[in-house]
Amino acid sequence: MFNSRWSRRLSQPNPPPEVEPFWAIPIAHILDSLGSSPQGLSDVVARSRLERDGENKIKPTYRLSHVRLLFRQFRSPIAILLVCSAALSAALGETVDGVVILSILLVSAALGFWQEHRAHASVQRLLDRLEIRVTVRREGRETEIPIANVVRGDVVSLCAGSKVPADCRIIESRDLFVDEAVLSGESYPSEKGVGECPASAELHERHNALFFGSYVVSGTAEAIVVKTAPDSLFGQTARAIARNPPATEFEHGVQGFGYLLLETAVTLAIVVFGINVGYERPVLESLLFTLALMVGMTPQLLPAIVTTTLAHGAHAMSTNGAIVRRLTSIADVGGIDILCTDKTGTLTEGGVEWSGACGPDGVPSDDVRLSGYLNAVHHTSFENILDSAIRKKPVVGAERYVKVDELPYDFSRRRLSVLVKDQDQGMLITKGAFAEVLDVCSTIRYADGSVFPTAKKSAEVKHCFYEMSRK
Repeated sequence: MFNSRWSRRLSQPNPPPEVEPFWAIPIAHILDSLGSSPQGLSDVVARSRLERDGENKIKPTYRLSHVRLLFRQFRSPIAILLVCSAALSAALGETVDGVVILSILLVSAALGFWQEHRAHASVQRLLDRLEIRVTVRREGRETEIPIANVVRGDVVSLCAGSKVPADCRIIESRDLFVDEAVLSGESYPSEKGVGECPASAELHERHNALFFGSYVVSGTAEAIVVKTAPDSLFGQTARAIARNPPATEFEHGVQGFGYLLLETAVTLAIVVFGINVGYERPVLESLLFTLALMVGMTPQLLPAIVTTTLAHGAHAMSTNGAIVRRLTSIADVGGIDILCTDKTGTLTEGGVEWSGACGPDGVPSDDVRLSGYLNAVHHTSFENILDSAIRKKPVVGAERYVKVDELPYDFSRRRLSVLVKDQDQGMLITKGAFAEVLDVCSTIRYADGSVFPTAKKSAEVKHCFYEMSRK
């Protein structure tokens, strides 16, 4: 299973320090420094590394405890003013008034605490249920483990749809394309493969490395884990931007109103108390009058009304499947006039409905419809919403064709080809970017059966498709 040479390497408590970035080091040196091999780690070594390095997940640097969540309910200026009013009332013998004010404040704080705590608990339960598993090679055998149990030196197997479990170096790959938008912002997948890159290579140039947070669009790969999530590029970015959640615009507004109210009450109290003392009125009576004036100016029910209203909104949103973690965020969502989102349909349905298939002359074509359906059904690359829409509309006669082979989509050809055949003959069906597909066509066939050389009709076809795209 493991010879003595590998056993000595695995017994090392820590790997040698990394001098260069792992994408610039030969793969043999990486295997040697991590005490691993293409057959993976042993179960014993994997367990010891998991205990030493911890789980393969990014721990939140900001965790809202129960005490901090409860304290957050009292940090508004209005709450501070109400606490001061209650304390002064109790100190001057107005115990009933002090208890009433404090009770209203506590009920409001408890309601806000209960709602936000329940939202946090619901989100955590959802995260606990979404356990991602990854295929690793342990002692030469492939097995599925939770992504949190992946350790440095593990050899992972990836295919289309797989999430990259850590920062890895590719050992083997085939037609591998990876979406790294979460790191680079690039909407097109990056082509990956074996080899080496210079140490100064930018993120999009590191074709031999995979990074935590990205996922495989198409192809397969085997890679060795070099850095787990806390030390990954994504983990470093998460720590760099980690901070307490900023106050929402609604909170800024409430705080601004509270500070204005507090300044007004204190200023007016000082002026009224000074005037009363200046007229030589009893100090105790002047103080009680000033206190009554401050308590009368303070909207004791405002925190309770605001919290109750927001809690009602959170409950209404929860009936539609939305979890509100911070009550004050509801007011900001309700105050949106224009909402801008990207083309991925993050806040929309993100679906496409198939309406018809047209030939190069804009006339509905059964041949185009059949070809599109066969390509969408038989290819094994990463599925997109267009293929899903086409598959929902079965075509009569498609059952006669069987798949022979396919050539996956890549971003140099910008085409995807599927070879199918029926009892009579085979047919190669290609789809992709319009310009690239048109460039490799020799003839164009219209719906009436007429055939023209591409050179004679390419301009006409391009104009036709341009007009259809405008409609």
